[in-house]
Amino acid sequence: MLIQRGRKCQGFAQEPPLTLALSPPLRGEGTGLREIESVLDGDILDTTVGTSWTDVPTEKRMPWSRGQVEERQRMIGQWEAGETPTKLARQFGVSRQTIYTYIERWKELGEAGLEEGSRRPHTSPRKTSLEIERALLSLKDRHPDYGPDKLVVLLEREGMALPAPTARDILRRNGRVEARRGRTPRWSPEREPIIAVPGPGHTMTADYKGQFRLGNRSYCYPLTLADPASRYVFAVDGMPINCGRTARKTFERVFREWGMPDQMVTDNGAPFCVSQSIGAISELGRWWMR
Repeated sequence: MLIQRGRKCQGFAQEPPLTLALSPPLRGEGTGLREIESVLDGDILDTTVGTSWTDVPTEKRMPWSRGQVEERQRMIGQWEAGETPTKLARQFGVSRQTIYTYIERWKELGEAGLEEGSRRPHTSPRKTSLEIERALLSLKDRHPDYGPDKLVVLLEREGMALPAPTARDILRRNGRVEARRGRTPRWSPEREPIIAVPGPGHTMTADYKGQFRLGNRSYCYPLTLADPASRYVFAVDGMPINCGRTARKTFERVFREWGMPDQMVTDNGAPFCVSQSIGAISELGRWWMR
């Protein structure tokens, strides 16, 4: 039977727990075997922390070297009372080097030495030099409309290399970057629909669904007319060209069969709209209004 850690395979619950029993050795002359008085008997438990099939209680002590000042003060008190750093390291769950470190800081700074110190490195070899920062700010003052991408090019001409993201951080840190005005949020139909459709038969939509090439190498422009409320499609006609005159025949047939809608909804593309005309009304749109 296969048993995987953290999982119970089929048939595992029905079998008895695994046991280990040491039977007494055979007695005999010349065997050279010793007689064992006691026999070990019991369940074998995996005492590894984190396994899912052991009930052995385990206590895991977290290190106190992350801001627990009271624990450090207690450690110093025990050290002054004569405890060794080795025993203190075992008791508080830290390394001996940590014990020595805080003992030295206690001797040098007192109570302040037990506080959590800054983790900032003492040196930063890759930090931008003050000379390059001053040159960048000087270029920004001379060219206030330039961004970091253009300014780093001017720095390269002066023999100074600086990545654009770093230049952007330097300009922002020195207050040389103005926050852009937020963009106007786009309209969403979830907030307020622009077009109201009371019900079926009130509105009709028209759209060309994109051209595709036929087997004779000519293009087909499918024109669709539908009711947005009921999702009923009135017509899907393949047109040889995207033109209002050819599309008018489809509209005439649909209007005679289903009647005229109260409003037409289309996109701003041809032949429904023409940007050069007044109100972007096309010839097909004028025919609808008549």
